[in-house]
Amino acid sequence: MGYRVAADKQLYPIFSEAEAATVTQALDDLASTPYAGANTHLVSSAQNLFAGDYAGSIRESIHAIESVASILAGKSKSGLGAALNILEAKGVIHGALKEGFRALYWWTSDEKGVRHSLLEDGDANVDVTDAAFMLGASAAFVSYLINKGRNAGLLPATS
Repeated sequence: MGYRVAADKQLYPIFSEAEAATVTQALDDLASTPYAGANTHLVSSAQNLFAGDYAGSIRESIHAIESVASILAGKSKSGLGAALNILEAKGVIHGALKEGFRALYWWTSDEKGVRHSLLEDGDANVDVTDAAFMLGASAAFVSYLINKGRNAGLLPATS
């Protein structure tokens, strides 16, 4: 695993240049929106990945998506499933893509210790590969949502 220093002077783990570009693009896309919360979640995801807190990294990754989707849907606390339903109804996201991300969200909810407390076992059954995938996938989906939202008139166009 390699590392990269981002614009915010933080050191982030990366697996490939493509993955680094995806995360960097998402942070750039978020910089041109009022969604500081999603930016904070992606940065926290990368920091947790670097620190070896893979469940925390996955949790922060999915929260970044939830943050952007909820705001674009016009519901500040609607939850990811409800927000994606609204975005599909508005024609912002295709139903099959919505279902794909709902399935990832369900995985984070189902895997004990990722989004919900561990009750008996010591650690969530996730590793660095799972966390790195979720960071990259979530960063890409955040950028996708921002740009789809902008194209649908839900966000101002960038200059």
